[in-house]
Amino acid sequence: MSASTTTQTLQERRIVIIGGGIIGCTSAYYLAHHPAFASSEIHVTLLEASTIAAGASGKAGGLVAKWAYPSELTSVSFEEHEKLAEKHNGRERWGWREVMCGEWEGRAGGEEADKEGGKGGTSIRANVRRKAKGSGLPDNLDWIDEGLTEAYEAIAGPGETAQVHPYEFTMEIIKLATQAAGHKLEVIEGAKVISIEKKVLQNGQGERVAGVTYTLRGSHAVHIPADVVLLAAGPWSPTLLPSLPIRTARSHSIVIEPATPVSPYVLFTSITNSNNIAVGQPEIYSRPFNRVYACGPGDDEPIPDLAADVKVSPAAITSLRSNVSSLSAALREGKVEVEQACYLPNGGPIVGNVDAVRGLIVATGHTVWGICNAPGTAKAVSELIMDGSLNKKWKLGKLAPKYFL
Repeated sequence: MSASTTTQTLQERRIVIIGGGIIGCTSAYYLAHHPAFASSEIHVTLLEASTIAAGASGKAGGLVAKWAYPSELTSVSFEEHEKLAEKHNGRERWGWREVMCGEWEGRAGGEEADKEGGKGGTSIRANVRRKAKGSGLPDNLDWIDEGLTEAYEAIAGPGETAQVHPYEFTMEIIKLATQAAGHKLEVIEGAKVISIEKKVLQNGQGERVAGVTYTLRGSHAVHIPADVVLLAAGPWSPTLLPSLPIRTARSHSIVIEPATPVSPYVLFTSITNSNNIAVGQPEIYSRPFNRVYACGPGDDEPIPDLAADVKVSPAAITSLRSNVSSLSAALREGKVEVEQACYLPNGGPIVGNVDAVRGLIVATGHTVWGICNAPGTAKAVSELIMDGSLNKKWKLGKLAPKYFL
């Protein structure tokens, strides 16, 4: 795999996208909106083994940040997120909004702490925030007990951090792609790809993509020809291209309807108990429509064959709920609506052509920044497919070889 950015031209008409997560669906959107798409005879088939957004694309936090990495993708992605939200009313359709973001350190609270002379969590009924002198907690961060706070530090300034609801974004973006492409885009759910077919080039200089074989909902095998294949199957990508240096990690999360409205903050927390022993580091995201999302650290549970088969660890959920509820009465007295888990693909991002197989493009390994960097990634691969090369404005040279094939 090298840093080349050349691929097939518009003479190749059949494009297959493997993966119905945010990368695959957003790639379909940018292909459908490419200036040359409408006048071409290109046909795109998106194959998803489970259902659209069944994995991390439906269960992640949805943080979008200018300070994310790699900057070569993030600089484009943040701007594209803004454009998509403006063009398609993302504020209403997928919860796009700017948020503040910071690191929070403090102690666990709760009922026992409440009994200790007011050193712990506050009561909603009392409607009083206890003050911790010098904690630095912003005045409008009203859903964390300041009496438990030892330190707060902003990670970024205004306008540098935003969020989307990942599931809503992915579902809406594939709808928009289908509306733009019409019959030229086919989305097939329950299609588990089992192989990417290749043929040897006539000159003997490598191979090229010939097609894809998949099973439909575990039954019969189906073969479709392809001139370009975009492998965007997230943590499942190495099952089709074993040379990809992708590692997987399972992450648990919950969604809470808090007892009182919450201000727009994302917090990276470090929680200790009364003996100053670390008990957890959940990430907590306030969301529109009075919801709070929280996720815990990953584990190395082996990945199953399908996103639909991902198991939830009751112990991991219990620990996460305990840590989050310890930070305020608003969270403690809220209703937990969702308990879930998903797998993240670590080791990249890896985006670009596989030179040994002409027509094979990879877009995977986006770590925790898959939601953030989806539009930039999709814009890049759409240019590779439709134009044969990247626009000169891209500054991806120093991404190779770690980030660009």
